[in-house]
Amino acid sequence: MIDFSGRYDSKLDDKGRLVLPVSFRTKVLPQGSSLIVHKSVFEKSLNIYTLEEWQKYSSEVLAGINIHTREGNQTWMAFNRDRAEIVVDEKTGRFIIPRNLLDLVNIEKEVVFVGNCNTIGLWSKDALEKVENKFNREQLAESYEKLMSRKSL
Repeated sequence: MIDFSGRYDSKLDDKGRLVLPVSFRTKVLPQGSSLIVHKSVFEKSLNIYTLEEWQKYSSEVLAGINIHTREGNQTWMAFNRDRAEIVVDEKTGRFIIPRNLLDLVNIEKEVVFVGNCNTIGLWSKDALEKVENKFNREQLAESYEKLMSRKSL
């Protein structure tokens, strides 16, 4: 399993391209240059997956949906609607995310890559700051303590 970590500020260039941070690039490119970009279901951000991680994630989602019902079929279609396969240039690490996905999360120029274990989050700088301000470090400690106390050790 790939383990992405760290925070990297970046900017879209004039042609709408981004450069994948080197620490992420070295983990992704040996496995192939295609990635899946998907609008987060819960946040105003994009998630970037390797093809292998996307297959695991989408299989898990599909396993919980009965696509032979109207609701299940519509949920599955909506889940897949906001995603794209992107190709990372092996030499430069540059790639382009379709404009419709960037618009969904209000990314215009300044972006932040956030390593999140098996995925990379891509946020507008403003949206990430709002989330970070809303869920501060003390709240994280309280939430962590609550979750861990439920586990049987």
